[in-house]
Amino acid sequence: MEKHPDYRQLIKNLFTQAESLEFALPAFNYNDQWELEAIIQAAKAENAPVLIAASAAAYRALGVEMMEVLGRMAMRQQAAVFSHLDHARQFEECKAAVDAGFASIMIDGSSLPFEENISITRQVVDYAHAHGVFVEGELGRIGGWGDETDHPDQLLVQVEEVVRFIVDTGVDSLAIAIGNAHGFYQAAPQLDFDLLRQVKALTSIPLVLHGGTGILQEDLKKVIRLGIRKVNIGTMIHYRYTQGLKAVLEKNPETTDVIHLFSSAIIPVVDTIREAIRACNASGRAKLLQKV
Repeated sequence: MEKHPDYRQLIKNLFTQAESLEFALPAFNYNDQWELEAIIQAAKAENAPVLIAASAAAYRALGVEMMEVLGRMAMRQQAAVFSHLDHARQFEECKAAVDAGFASIMIDGSSLPFEENISITRQVVDYAHAHGVFVEGELGRIGGWGDETDHPDQLLVQVEEVVRFIVDTGVDSLAIAIGNAHGFYQAAPQLDFDLLRQVKALTSIPLVLHGGTGILQEDLKKVIRLGIRKVNIGTMIHYRYTQGLKAVLEKNPETTDVIHLFSSAIIPVVDTIREAIRACNASGRAKLLQKV
């Protein structure tokens, strides 16, 4: 297998800068090459470092290798862009991503019992670190539609599990559930800032907030001040993309010019991503990336 660059060290260096300068690394989900193109255009325009996160649906539909090719092309275009596999749930998915050349992977064992989450995360970490790949784990359950419960506190990260999970797995970053969720929120999310403070006090590794779509700007700025160093956004990108496609088709219902169709549809997507980059205080931060 071809030797990869030490992406893990590059990304760790970037997170060190993020901690020092109090910004969050934005991670954007994409499902196809046009959403990816929108992310790259926005990153260039904002001179920002970003993670391009292959969505679970996309890599399961198209295959890890196809998504890696798209990610590798993006990294060649923009030095501070890193390909990331989002919400993998099996070791085999993570291994395939490492072997294909991803820079970063997320192993999501949050739906498993705690001991099993530790076990699978440790297995992924051992393999990924041996190949210079960054690993994100998850504690608590970052849900979405269909995860309604009479006991929402049961979904939150448990403070007493944090230190053991980090020590026993060796993860590089940790996604935590503090009242955030994937998809559109039915009401403004009630983030548990005190819980975030407690977790931050226990660890120096980067903390990650999934479910960035719909979080109020003031809340986003607050969680970054409190220690969130990566923010994931996906649903709003997909929504702007599909709305853009509808708008172009309404104006040109008979068009067969697919290049014009898709390139026009992503214009509002680029604007949305640029806004998110600025909200993460990440504009102009690409220059901070230190090569190893």
